[in-house]
Amino acid sequence: MVVSKNGAIEGIVSERDIVRRLSWSGSIHNLTASDVMTKDVLSVTTNVTSSDLMQVMTENKCRHLPIVSGSRLVGMVSIGDVVKRLLEKYNAEVEQMRSFINS
Repeated sequence: MVVSKNGAIEGIVSERDIVRRLSWSGSIHNLTASDVMTKDVLSVTTNVTSSDLMQVMTENKCRHLPIVSGSRLVGMVSIGDVVKRLLEKYNAEVEQMRSFINS
């Protein structure tokens, strides 16, 4: 993530950005993050749900999303974080259903 001094998101650098730039120029030596980064960054707010995150990531084919409060970066979530959270949620629901059935 590339942020300004006041914490505003300026862009994001991913493996895809680096590979894309390498395919154009053959080298990334002497380049800055701003030369390589994606400047149009999709982000979510702190009140987003795990299900919403999964939907946004799937629809936009992204593996990482910055979390913002106002225009300030407060965190980053990965697809692995989302999958882990959803699995925990579904496992808890299964346990509740088992407990209900067995009582």
